[in-house]
Amino acid sequence: MANGPEVPVQIRWPEDALWPQGGYANVILVNHTPWDFTLRFGQVTLPSLPPDDPAAAASVEIVASPIAQVTLPPVALAQLSAILQEQIVKYTNTYGAIGGSPEKGLS
Repeated sequence: MANGPEVPVQIRWPEDALWPQGGYANVILVNHTPWDFTLRFGQVTLPSLPPDDPAAAASVEIVASPIAQVTLPPVALAQLSAILQEQIVKYTNTYGAIGGSPEKGLS
């Protein structure tokens, strides 16, 4: 490994790249070890239960449809977090506050 001046690196995304098929995700699970973070993206559809249905008052289990899984080193996750915060500020400055709250299950 060379010890020299740091050189800035530009990453270019090819316009004609074949991107892996992704999808819409409305739920994210985050796990970590001392060495990495794993983000699992999925999609869930909440069941429609009539108010008088006994299952509406009970616990309901929903199986998520997997969309993608990404594992990142901690430094990359920290950088992603900072970038997402910057983008949220830009979004809210353009479109206004984002609705929902974590306390109400916004994922």
